[in-house]
Parts: sequence; C-alpha cells; structure tokens
Amino acid sequence: MLGIVLDTVILMAALQTPASDDLVRRWLHEQKLRLRKISKVIAGGHSEDRDAQFLNIAAFTIRFAIVGM
Repeated sequence: MLGIVLDTVILMAALQTPASDDLVRRWLHEQKLRLRKISKVIAGGHSEDRDAQFLNIAAFTIRFAIVGM
C-alpha cells in the first residue's frame, strides 16, 4: 500500500496540490479501495538445474567478497 500512497503523494505534489500520506490513505479507505496480494496460481515445479544455480550464486558471492564488492 505504501507504494501507491507514495506515488499518489508525488503525483499530487507534481500537480501542485500537496497531500499527506495520511490524507491519501483515508481517501483510499473512504473509497473502499485496497490493495490485494497477487496469488500464485501456477506451481513452480522442479528444476533440474536448481542445485547448480545455487552453487553458481555461491561462487559469485565468494568472488565478489574477495574483490571487495
């Protein structure tokens, strides 16, 4: 919800109509608007390369740690 509230506050400021985040939240509530979490409907399944992917990530992590990134 914070993202939409912040976007709305920024938009209002750009339109030279400043609005606080509390005002935007109250307005959304009064309008019976709310955010909904996206539900995952497709199972991810099993990946043959899953272990290799994690080993690759671990190797990159070690390399970056050595060079100080």
